[in-house]
Amino acid sequence: MPSGSIQHALGLHLYQPAGNLRDLLRQDEAELGRILRCYERIAHHAHKYAQVARLHVALSVVLLEQLRDPELIAACRHLADLPAILEDLRSAPSIEFVGTGYRHAPLPLIPPDDWDEQLRNERVTAEAVLGRVLKGYWPPASLFTAAMVPALVRAGYEYVLLPQALLAMRDGGSVDPYRPYRLVHGGARIVVVPLDGGFSHAQETGLDAPWFADEVRNGVAQSPVGESPYLLTTWSDGERGEWFRRLDEEYGFFGQFFSPYMEFCETGEFPVRPVHLADYLSAHRPKAEVVLRVEPLAEALAAAARDDSQRLAHDRLLRSSARYWALARSATPPAHARTALPQARELILRAEDSGFLLGDADRRAAMLALLDQADGLLDPKPSPIAKPSPAVTPVPPPPPTAASATVQKPPAAAAPARPAERTDAKAADARVDAPPEAAVLAPTVVAAAPPESPVVTPRDGAPAAAGRAARPVPTGPAARKPKGSAKRSGRGKPKRRS
Repeated sequence: MPSGSIQHALGLHLYQPAGNLRDLLRQDEAELGRILRCYERIAHHAHKYAQVARLHVALSVVLLEQLRDPELIAACRHLADLPAILEDLRSAPSIEFVGTGYRHAPLPLIPPDDWDEQLRNERVTAEAVLGRVLKGYWPPASLFTAAMVPALVRAGYEYVLLPQALLAMRDGGSVDPYRPYRLVHGGARIVVVPLDGGFSHAQETGLDAPWFADEVRNGVAQSPVGESPYLLTTWSDGERGEWFRRLDEEYGFFGQFFSPYMEFCETGEFPVRPVHLADYLSAHRPKAEVVLRVEPLAEALAAAARDDSQRLAHDRLLRSSARYWALARSATPPAHARTALPQARELILRAEDSGFLLGDADRRAAMLALLDQADGLLDPKPSPIAKPSPAVTPVPPPPPTAASATVQKPPAAAAPARPAERTDAKAADARVDAPPEAAVLAPTVVAAAPPESPVVTPRDGAPAAAGRAARPVPTGPAARKPKGSAKRSGRGKPKRRS
């Protein structure tokens, strides 16, 4: 098979719950060092192989704020140079940034009235901090509903990444994972890029370049369309598990797989070529249309899977958001609304973080503390607010700002140098060290008509296709970290992020 007939879009997802890096600094500094080293390696290899590498990075705003926190920057200098990491990521032309929403919110679990701001505010922040326009969207936890399509289009997104297992052809046939499709809903149309579950799992746990080439060739040979160039898209966390966090880089993702893969590509003898999705889709517009595989009881099953405290927290979020919108849309808003609404709005948006909605009891306690503050601002005669538990650190409401505030887009980045080769005295001046508040816009109230009630589609957990199990590497596939590695971290009680 000729070189370039199979094109590969490789994606990495980066996210830490709000405040988690600070919590880890206090209670598990070694774990924090491993996480920061993951970010350093992504940036370093993006520059090292700039001529052939093509990466997609979903860098959540929640993580961006932490990497730009002045106090954390100062406290972490013995572990990593956070401004340098962020600048190296921002300036790498081999990275295409992908959106995940302003607060990394799983949209099917939050009020549809809040979707527009979650999507739009991230794009504004990303353009201000990263100097890039986001064209693609990855839904946190792969929770998606077709009702999201109009909101994504309104926000300016051109494609969405979804597990192949969630998609079906209109006639009920199987989706070819080696090409993109169109998804239409509510008069809006967006491109859907299927994620290959088997190869994505191997990317997260362990593989090598020769095995990858052989398995991809075998996979495309079964494509029912049989037209090149084929598109393989893989997606995984970039900071999770021993495969990415190994102290000895030689036996991890970048040493065992990525570097040899890029070196094969540099010789021109590899059947798979990295590609940016924006470039591929501009040259190969999809024609076929897909629908979502929806289970009738998906929403009920998803609700039943949550414990009582999770359901109560979710119900509380719905009430707080509804209270906000009632005041925002009121023909005669109360006198306090002018200052209270922008502050309460920001608190509610922050409470919609996936780390709260899908996290443990400590994270939900922090979520309720945010909603307590929001409700206190919205109620003209607020009732006494119960003090949060000692493990919860309440977040003070942001100062009121004009809804029409704008963020100045940074100048275009200069041609990047590899991190290891940076000797320019001005390099430090180019780093992004502004406090997180500089990237946050005061939300603009969007009184959009809510879409139809969403159906929650569970995360892709389908096993790899036959013949696609990752071949053990010298160290063996890395298992997910025990003792809470699959849980979101809580305030005052940090756990490994999943």
